[in-house]
Amino acid sequence: MKRVFRNVIRHVWAYLAVVFVFAILWNSVFAYLTRVPASQKVTVFIASRSEAFSGSETLQQNRPAGLRAVEVRCAVPDTMYFDVYLSIWGYTQADILILPET
Repeated sequence: MKRVFRNVIRHVWAYLAVVFVFAILWNSVFAYLTRVPASQKVTVFIASRSEAFSGSETLQQNRPAGLRAVEVRCAVPDTMYFDVYLSIWGYTQADILILPET
């Protein structure tokens, strides 16, 4: 029993490497199989006073034919990092922007 335990301890790095590689492969395969093409997804960026949009579940359930996903991102304009959110999620990722007038 000591010999088996000693061999396990000696090769623990190999076991951890196998688990790490397996986790990366599993994540990649799962992401590939569940991805939604950009032509079948609409992303909406909303600058609102709350962090969450209450109608996102309704949008997802009542989406038009041909769309597989409707993604809604909300950001509060008064926060310090709003400009970063707007440039990353609003201008580069979103298909529809809903911004305040000022």
